[in-house]
Formats: sequence, structure tokens, C-alpha cells
Amino acid sequence: MNFMKNKLLNLTLLVLYLGFISIGLPDQILGISWVSMRETFDKGLSQAGTIMMFVTTCTIISSFLSPFFIRKFTTNTILIFSTALIAIALFGFGFAKSWNMILFFCLPMGLGAGCVDASLNNFASKNFSAKHLNWLHASWGLGAAAGAYIVTCANNLTSNWRVGYMAVASLLLLLFIIFIFTKKLLCENRNEDAKTSSNHTAKFKELLTLRPILNVLFFFLYAALEVGIGLWIASVFVNSRNYDLTTSGLLVSIYWSSFAIGRFLMGFVSAKIQAEKIITGSLLIALCSLLLLIPHNFYLNAAALIIYGFGIAGIFPCMMNATAKRFGENIFDTLCGVQIGFAGVGVCTFPALIGILMEKISLEILVPFVILITVIMLLIDKKLKKVNV
Repeated sequence: MNFMKNKLLNLTLLVLYLGFISIGLPDQILGISWVSMRETFDKGLSQAGTIMMFVTTCTIISSFLSPFFIRKFTTNTILIFSTALIAIALFGFGFAKSWNMILFFCLPMGLGAGCVDASLNNFASKNFSAKHLNWLHASWGLGAAAGAYIVTCANNLTSNWRVGYMAVASLLLLLFIIFIFTKKLLCENRNEDAKTSSNHTAKFKELLTLRPILNVLFFFLYAALEVGIGLWIASVFVNSRNYDLTTSGLLVSIYWSSFAIGRFLMGFVSAKIQAEKIITGSLLIALCSLLLLIPHNFYLNAAALIIYGFGIAGIFPCMMNATAKRFGENIFDTLCGVQIGFAGVGVCTFPALIGILMEKISLEILVPFVILITVIMLLIDKKLKKVNV
């Protein structure tokens, strides 16, 4: 009996890991593809931010609606439907003949991404330890690295950005089939969810105090650290520092690989060190590594991306863990959705803002801007600790 129970648990974890990988696969391919993609549609550098804005606006809407879907459907049902939407969107990008078609397929991309992200985080937080939560987020980074690598290889072999999009879409289609055959694994008790759902509206008022606001603001700013570098650093390397596209793409892939490895190692570290200390240490490591990105030196830049990816890796899952400890289970579901939603707002805001600054001022404004955001986050982290006492 215990053998069968452990086997079922392991299969459930496997599906969760594949689910987080599926979320990560499409997330960083735009940054690499945009160098060639914008020439196809005759668009400026900052228009990548427009795509991100469309996608993440839909993601935000989907995230804020996720408590409703989580109460009505099992996690695997949401996973299956969302994976299908994202695969359709990527195929649509690959076949798009006009800029308006690109913007149209941002809709299924965002709607699919937001709900599944909140749903998988909710399920993992309720059913597994902080160790697995870090490792699940590590698998997201693995998916992001894999997606970046696939697109880089496709561009290098075919000189056609469309091939990369269709390759990632095909992989998601394979995962979609796997999720269908494992649909009974990620099932929750709908009745229990219904009993607790009535608390959401009453508890939402508790979010309008200093601690929750600072917590949500931290997630909002975090998007600049993760997405800002991931999306724009390739453009800085190619168009400002004259690195070739293949090398720049590989550096971005290495960044996300170190990000994934960092989250995997945080699974062990979080068992011995408090989440709050990990968050502070991670921000300090990120700040130091960003300084290495300022010089126009390939080796320093490569080292900086490796250290930076490793440095910020534990911030998001540790903040999720810290949120549960700071506020308790009663309002965690609501606050979790709000945090993910505002992280989406950050993803929507910062790429467009950074893109405009890079286009109007200088491509090199990217690194100083992210340094400024990191300093602000350190101040918020310090304030949260004081308020938390």
C-alpha cells in the first residue's frame, strides 16, 4: 500500500515538474527571436515591449480570475487547457503574416499562462514542502533555458525565427498529450475549496495594510530583475557591444541555466536557512553581479550573467514561502493570486519602459536601471523585516 502511495506521489510530482517546465518554455524566446523578428514586421526595438504588454495584460486578467477557476476545475484540467492555448499561440506566431496576427495570438498566450501559473503554485504550496517548491520553480527555469536554447539553435541552423517558435510549440503539444493521459493525478477536493472560498472577499481587506502592500510591491519590482535582463540583454550584446547573435543567444541560455541550477540548489539551502535571509543574500549577489555587466568585456559579462542568474534564482519561491509564514493560510490563496497578478503587471510594465529608455537614451541604460530597482528592493526587504517583527 505504501509502495503504491509513494508511486502515485512521485507521478504527481513528475507531472508538476513537467507543468512548470511547460510554463517556462515560451517565456524567454521573444528576447532572442526579436532581433530577427522585428525586421520581418519592420518594427522598432521597443515594440517587443508591446508584445509583452499584450501578453502580460491577458496574463494578469487570467491570474486575478484564477481563484474562480481553481475552485471550479482540477489543476490538471487547467493545465491541459492552458497548455493547449499556449501551443496554439506559438504556432500562430510562427505562421503569422502580419503584425496584427502577432498581437491577436498574444491573447491565448496570456490567458493560458496566467491561470496555469497561479493554479500550479497554489497546488504545490498546499501539498508539498518548501524544498519541492524551490525545485518546481527550478524546473520553470529549466524550461526557460530549454526554450531559449531551442530558438537559438533553430535561428542558427535556419536563419528563420519562425522555426524556433514552431519547434517550441511542437514540444508543448507533446506535453499537452502527456497531461491528458495523467489528468487524474492533480485532483483536489472541490468541496473543501468551496468551504474556504467564502473567506476570500472578507480577507481581501487585510491586503490593504502596509505588510501586504510592500509584499505585493516587491513582486511587482522583481519582474524588472528577471524579465528585464532576460528580454533585453541579447539586444544590448548584439546592437551595442557587437557580440554575434549566436553567442548572445547562448549567453542568455546560460543565464537561464544558472537560474535553474540556482533554484535547484535553493531546495537544499532553504531547509537550513530562513527564507528572509536567502532573499536578502540573493539581492546582494544580484547587485554585485550587475556591476560586472557594466564593462564591455565578454568574459566579465558572461560571468556576470552566470552569477546573476544564480543570485536571483531563490527570490520568487522564497518570497512565496515567506508570504505563507507572514500571513497564514487563511488569506494565502488570495494574496498568492494578487502577488502573481502584480508580478504580471511588472512584466507588462518594465519591458516596455526599459525598451523605450533604451531606444530614446541608450541601450546601455538597461544595467543601471536594473541596479536601481535592486537597491529599491533591498530597502523594501529591510522594511518588511522590521514590520514583520
